[in-house]
Amino acid sequence: DAVERALRMDVDQGRLVLLRDRNSMKPGDYITDFIQKVGAKDVDLVLIFVSDRYLNSWYCMMEFEAIHKSLLVADRGVDKNVLLIQHHSVDLGDGASVAAWQQAWRTQSSFSAADRSGRMAAGLPAPRAIPSPLKNDAGIDEQFWADAIAAEFATLARISSNAVGLRRDWKADSSNTLAIIDWIRNKLG
Repeated sequence: DAVERALRMDVDQGRLVLLRDRNSMKPGDYITDFIQKVGAKDVDLVLIFVSDRYLNSWYCMMEFEAIHKSLLVADRGVDKNVLLIQHHSVDLGDGASVAAWQQAWRTQSSFSAADRSGRMAAGLPAPRAIPSPLKNDAGIDEQFWADAIAAEFATLARISSNAVGLRRDWKADSSNTLAIIDWIRNKLG
């Protein structure tokens, strides 16, 4: 929210378009429709704020997969078109951490509620249970999507490790929010 507020002037001047589910959806809209519409083929940069909550979320990870797919269709890569801003709660530059996230997603359907709570308390990846709107959608194959999401961690790790200029860490107390805003503005030109 702090980043969005800080970039409001850029939005108002037409230099930047911010697309967030909470700003783009009306009551009664389905998040799955928003995810299907989200894409990056017509934008210069995609900002992704990655935290453990993001990585544990079906909706967020499906959204990332849709962004990645739209960039591939437009023959554009994530390496130059995605600015990854990584929260201190995750380290996508660490191979063991990425492998743990991949394994957690591949096996997420076997986690009980107690397993998820215990994993979260221990600081381990704990993807949430598939939400009812997704589970009830006849077109959703839970294991197919869990495997597809697990595969996206390789992309996230590549962005994190290959693009030193694209990765920033933000602090829990938001003390470096202004530095991140300046960094984003520099990337926008």
